[in-house]
Formats: sequence, C-alpha cells, structure tokens
Amino acid sequence: MLMAIIFGCIPICVRAQIWSSHTSPRSIALSGANVAAPRDGRDANPALFPDTSFNLGIDFMPFPSGLEDSWTAGAAADDPIDSQNSIGVSYDKFAYGSIYSSESFAAQYSRSFGNERTNDADSIERSNAHNKDALAVAGVRLRYSSDTYGDGQYYYPLDEISVDVGAVLRLARQLSLGVAIDDLATLYRSQDIGADVRSAALGLTYRPIGELSLHAAIQSATGYPLDVLGGIEYDLEPSITLRVGLESLTGNFSGGVGLHYDAFLIDFSVMHHPFLGDELSFGVITKL
Repeated sequence: MLMAIIFGCIPICVRAQIWSSHTSPRSIALSGANVAAPRDGRDANPALFPDTSFNLGIDFMPFPSGLEDSWTAGAAADDPIDSQNSIGVSYDKFAYGSIYSSESFAAQYSRSFGNERTNDADSIERSNAHNKDALAVAGVRLRYSSDTYGDGQYYYPLDEISVDVGAVLRLARQLSLGVAIDDLATLYRSQDIGADVRSAALGLTYRPIGELSLHAAIQSATGYPLDVLGGIEYDLEPSITLRVGLESLTGNFSGGVGLHYDAFLIDFSVMHHPFLGDELSFGVITKL
C-alpha cells in the first residue's frame, strides 16, 4: 500500500509543482506569478523576447517540496537569431532517491511582433516585457520527458513528447499580459495511461515605477482547484533585486534575491510550505 501511494503521488505532485509551474529560482521566489514576465527557458512561459546576446543559465534545488533524499537541477540556453526571433534549449533532472526520477529535454522558439527591440544593458535582470519595444511575443516549446519508477520492476519507463505554448502582450508601457499552457498536446507516449497534467496560467505584470514590478496570475491544472499567485520584485540597487511571492492553493510563501554582477546574474530563493518545510534553490545566468 505504501509503495502504491508513493508511485501514485510523487509523479503527479512533482509534475504539478516542479515541471509544470516554475523551476527557475526567480520564478520560485515569485511563486510562479511572473507569467507575463518570463526571463529564460526555465520559466513556464516559453515566450521570450529576443535579447542582445547568448544567455546560459544553470540552477539547483536540493530537497524540492521538502522531500528528503531528493534534488532537481536544470540548465537553459537561449540565443537571438535576429531582432525578432530567438531559439533555446533546456534540460531538467529530478530524482527522489532510487524510487523515482524524471528528466526532460526541450527546445523552444520565440518570435516578437511590433516595434523592434532596443538594447538595454540592464535587461538581464529586468522583465523582458518591459525592456523591449516589441508589442507582443509568442513562443512554443517541444519537450521530451522520461519518468522512471524504481528499478523497473513496478513500471516500465514512461516516455512522452509534448508541446507547451505561451504569449506575452504589452498592453501599455508599464503593463503586460501573459498566458502559458503546459502540455497543450501530447505527441507521443510510450504507455497507454492517463498521465496528462495539463496546466494553463494567465498573468499580469505592472511596473508602476522603474524599480518595482508587481506580478499576479491565476493557474489551473488538471485535477487541482484554481490557484492564485502573486509576486513582487524591487530593485533595491541596480545590482540587487528583492523578491517575494505567495500561492493561495498550498499557502506557500516565498522570497529571494537576485545579484547582478558584470555579465552574471546570481539568484537565490526559498519557498516555505506549511507542511513540507522550506525549499531552497539557487542559480546563475551569464551573458556571452
């Protein structure tokens, strides 16, 4: 019975919180509320405005969701093809001891519409939606994932190929609207089982002053009630950004800090779950 609970619960919980919602330290600190302000390939929304240079990021999270003997890590890279198009790749790995593991490979493409962007030396830290002149951006992500349960004696590995989509629309100079759909379509599945955990999120980002960003979003996932997300980013200094976030469904609250030094952006975050404890993560992004 215990093994049945573990095998039935862990994949769904992990997918719902780690894979489908928010995985970058910045997004975790904002409780995933930055749907209208994605920054890199580790965010749920694949709609990224083309940047001025190649970006490479890695991050690590020990004990995700308070699970002992577990960890998750990932890396993402994105490169502007020109002023309107960008491509990116990402990799994620989650492990819960020898009981369960999952890894994901993804490739994504984004295209912006409207006015062409302008260069912004501080754009690595600020939200894409408010540092580019483009009026809108749309993105699509093709993702391959493989789940393994134990040593294979209980279940064979589950392999999937799925599609995520997203878009960001700048409603005004200080206001952006974002939408993201995770697992919109499953193109391939190695087993005929109902494992879809589709999620959709709609969010707003408002920047009343240059140093402050307010994020709000609602999210709905298969088998879960509607979730309300909120987050705040404040640039204490050009090189220091403070973040806080809140999630209504679980009661999680989170916080973090981003440090911008030269071509590097270092992110730290912590999320507190009422029952599972604290979840730490950190990551580094560099512009090449």
